[in-house]
Amino acid sequence: MSTLKADAVTSAQDNTALTLSGTGTGGVKVNDFFVQTKGADIASGTTLTLGKDGNQFDVTGTTTITGIATQGIGSYVTLHFDGILTFTHHSTNLILPGAANITTAAGDIAVMYEYASADWRCVSYTKASGEAVVAATAGFTLATEQATTSGTSVTFGSIPAGTKMIIVQFVGVSFSGTADGLVQIGDSGGIETSGYTSMAGKDGALQAGTTSFLVMIMGSSSVLQGQMMLTLEDASNFTWVATQHFGDNVNTPLWYGAGQKSLSAELTQVKISGGTFDAGAINILYQ
Repeated sequence: MSTLKADAVTSAQDNTALTLSGTGTGGVKVNDFFVQTKGADIASGTTLTLGKDGNQFDVTGTTTITGIATQGIGSYVTLHFDGILTFTHHSTNLILPGAANITTAAGDIAVMYEYASADWRCVSYTKASGEAVVAATAGFTLATEQATTSGTSVTFGSIPAGTKMIIVQFVGVSFSGTADGLVQIGDSGGIETSGYTSMAGKDGALQAGTTSFLVMIMGSSSVLQGQMMLTLEDASNFTWVATQHFGDNVNTPLWYGAGQKSLSAELTQVKISGGTFDAGAINILYQ
């Protein structure tokens, strides 16, 4: 075993890369503290171009960043943001926590790793405020309430990718006193009309549903009050499970039921139909 001791080690006068290679499984060890060089400040730009004078940079300006130019595969750099800008997520070029854009603030710090040429992944993002970049539990988003005073159906579309829970709310909904309500779900290919497993019940007696809807809301000749919860059971085959719990102005016991349906892709829409609406409102919350 040999030991090299020197005050300075340089590669060559042309400033080519210096490579230190360990042998076997030993690797290269640093037995003292390791200091990385801070490069000159970098102005933000659509494609952020890093300097070659260090691995840590202050990013100035407010221009939206959608990519980072190559620095060399395997590079780690630390970016300290000096102001507010949009750091834009991309599925390969600029992978950010939560697969979502980040609005930076002065003092935010991002540690970036270049895993392929000009393809970067954020391995750590710290907000100056101390807030989490991705909330541990996302809150519900409330859609726009739909009045049910006319028409035969209400469809809530544009439910975002990644949704795992949906609550359908019924507030004084009536189908002209002549029909029960039906709930169907669908993906980008449209509303599914078959293949559901469903049941609806009252007074402890379950009634088998059909295969054309998720859950039948037993609401003929009554005004419905209640909610239905849909939860994603298996993200690999997009199976949704529903439970309902309703009261009305006619039947003292509560209606209840359950259903199941597997889609071909992510759920994007929920449809409520069954008769001609004449009262009430429907809304959904999703998470």
